[in-house]
Amino acid sequence: MTVILCGLSFLRFRRASGLRRKPRRIARIALSALGILALTLTALLAYALPIPELPAPTGRYAVGTQTFQWTDMNRKDPFAADPGENRELLVQVWYPAEQQSNPALSSLLTAEERQMLAQRIGVPALLLDYLKYTSSHAAENAEVAGSRTEYPLILFNHGYSSSRLFHTSQAAELASHGFIVASIDHTYGTFGTILPDGTMKPFRLSDKQFENSESYRDYTGQVWSDDISYVIDQFERLNDKQTESRFGGRVDMGNVGVIGHSFGGAASYDALSDPRITAGINMDGTLFGFKDQTAAAKPFMFLYSEAAQEAFHLIHRTFHFTDAQFEEIGITREQFEAEADSNLQEMQHLRSLLNNKGEAFYIAGTGHLNYTDLPFISPLLKYMNLPGMTGKLNPERTAKIVNETIVSFFREHLMEGQDGNAGAKTRMPELRDMTVFR
Repeated sequence: MTVILCGLSFLRFRRASGLRRKPRRIARIALSALGILALTLTALLAYALPIPELPAPTGRYAVGTQTFQWTDMNRKDPFAADPGENRELLVQVWYPAEQQSNPALSSLLTAEERQMLAQRIGVPALLLDYLKYTSSHAAENAEVAGSRTEYPLILFNHGYSSSRLFHTSQAAELASHGFIVASIDHTYGTFGTILPDGTMKPFRLSDKQFENSESYRDYTGQVWSDDISYVIDQFERLNDKQTESRFGGRVDMGNVGVIGHSFGGAASYDALSDPRITAGINMDGTLFGFKDQTAAAKPFMFLYSEAAQEAFHLIHRTFHFTDAQFEEIGITREQFEAEADSNLQEMQHLRSLLNNKGEAFYIAGTGHLNYTDLPFISPLLKYMNLPGMTGKLNPERTAKIVNETIVSFFREHLMEGQDGNAGAKTRMPELRDMTVFR
């Protein structure tokens, strides 16, 4: 419509160009200018807010999804406005499903979820309306695939103020390769959670305390780690058929993995203390509460962004400065060591892990948010002033590297010897060793 109006206004302007009536000519010029402005705005919005298409799962299974609402009657929620409120969790399960002809696939975000996301980032909800057209590539409440009796379980954990929804493509990819994935919304730590009963749980963590208080981060992390253990409890009930569901007897509770991004990655690492967890992955998450822990004796992979690699390398290089170099940049060695104490301890801890069963890589050309689906939502993300948040590698290539790497890791440690799987690792050129921890 914009193009047609622009064309008509130009034609009428040319026909009237010889007329002497100045007001009519001004009106036609104004109409043309408005048409051009409308066309420009349309083009900009089409580029900035395209209908995102998440990568389709590549495994041999179709993907099903089902959402649960669980209440932990043994824990009060420390972040709730009501101190007597029990901890409630929304857990979206992604799983290998039976093939269907023309399945109805769920959308990425519901209308209510788009509304809460808009409130959190401070934009009109109308601007996010286009996300209703983005498919999750999963059919709601489909039957579990019958080609195998049991499937390994993986607990997925989002980052601070993020959401399980921003890891939809990764969860669906894992499910398509034969894993049951329980993606947890850590209540009051997401941009907003809408429980199946309609209850809305807004973001309630303290940004100021989270940024400035190590004890607050450790406490929050412990709550999230307890969430992980509680969800495993619930799957034991489902698998033992204490609770009626399609997952009765279908979950391989002897092979449980955990994965998370950012703060959820740190919580995933912390959850290794649960003896039921076999292996895990931390995607670009700074650890918390690790100072008194010995090196984990379980297989664990750290996947970092190139921005994190550069930050660790800078700290490592600065640590070896001479006193004169510290004086040149205006800080003493003691001040630097005090400010970088947590980072230095983390580096030392990671060195001990790499000497045990840990491995650490970074993906060249990536930033922190490249481990989520957010770069698919708007290409403008890479142009925003977000140092270390996004990299130059395009989202399609990044998703391929991340998905193949995490699938390979969990196949090796949770499916070894099953279906003739030897657990061979995938190494692409952008996946590189974190030499700074060696």
